[in-house]
Amino acid sequence: MPKIASQVKSRCLRFADRPYYPAIVSAVGAVDYFLPGAPTNAIFVASLVPRPRQWRRLSVLFALGCAAGAFGLAALIGWYESTFTAWVLRTEAAELWARFDVLVTRYGLGVLAILAVTPAPVRLVVAILAASGYGALSIAMIVLAGRLVAYPGLAWLMVTTPRLVVRAPWLGSWLQRCRPFRSQTHLMEDD
Repeated sequence: MPKIASQVKSRCLRFADRPYYPAIVSAVGAVDYFLPGAPTNAIFVASLVPRPRQWRRLSVLFALGCAAGAFGLAALIGWYESTFTAWVLRTEAAELWARFDVLVTRYGLGVLAILAVTPAPVRLVVAILAASGYGALSIAMIVLAGRLVAYPGLAWLMVTTPRLVVRAPWLGSWLQRCRPFRSQTHLMEDD
């Protein structure tokens, strides 16, 4: 796993100066709904390293990508509901599907609203809601609203934490002597 993470980081750093880089970050948010297991949160966090001053823009674009992916998945499941449901019930995800189906039956869109505020993947809940007859647009709007809270908050923490640590009197002076930390804090300076 560390090898994959270093490859992702190196690719993010390589494309960071390109004008289409924010669009790539947005596309990563959309792809998350179609590729389970993709390290999209790691890619998002790694995208903040080369461009810490653009954390607002990158997090909003990532949230928009998440909403687009949720819309696409919900629309596809709305069209191919019976085929998709039969396929899921034959996989190992059938037990997890049954658990979330109970929650969605009981609480409806509230389950998605709560999960969308966290960086946790919501593709399963999106799929269950789409199979239950909820509209793709309403699902996408709830995902967008939740992700506009989750990812800007995560990005803000990632960008401001090094500055706060440096200001701590007992910890900051010790960390400033460490070469790797000192080389990373210059990226986090204010505009």
